[in-house]
Amino acid sequence: MKLNAIFIGFFIIIFAAAPSFAALTSEATATVTINSSFTLTLNTNSVNFGSVVPGTWKGNIPDNDGLIITCKTNNGKPWHVYTNLVAPLTNNAKTINSDLIGWGWKGTTATGDFKIPSGTSITVPFIPYLIYDSAASEKNNIPTGSELHLQFGIFVPANQTAGTYTTNIRVTMTE
Repeated sequence: MKLNAIFIGFFIIIFAAAPSFAALTSEATATVTINSSFTLTLNTNSVNFGSVVPGTWKGNIPDNDGLIITCKTNNGKPWHVYTNLVAPLTNNAKTINSDLIGWGWKGTTATGDFKIPSGTSITVPFIPYLIYDSAASEKNNIPTGSELHLQFGIFVPANQTAGTYTTNIRVTMTE
């Protein structure tokens, strides 16, 4: 019994004399919200054919790089570009049919699916027409974006009444 008492006393002295360490751990949650970016910009707000002689075609408008459509997104989703005329070219009650206005690709930095072959043109319809589907690599193309370069052309009928005709060309980007 005496040996037990000595052992217990020795045990208490050793552990009582041993340094005691306390450790507490706590964590904080770090969060960040990345804002969605989904933008479409045009390098110009005007496609001006200038003066055209009746009975002739005038193309490659705008000259140089064409109408540059810049599409940017960080949403991680496929996106699409459509174009259409809002209304016929008009001058008061006079019009130029939309099937006399065409467009084609001038160039691009984009890598997706162009809906008409390079070097060809199609007419610009009144209903939105799919012109481009993004590639998988373009689902997050911030900061540079993807550029689509379009040029337009017009055929003016030989019997077209003189005047300045206007319409709007709409470009739409969707996800």
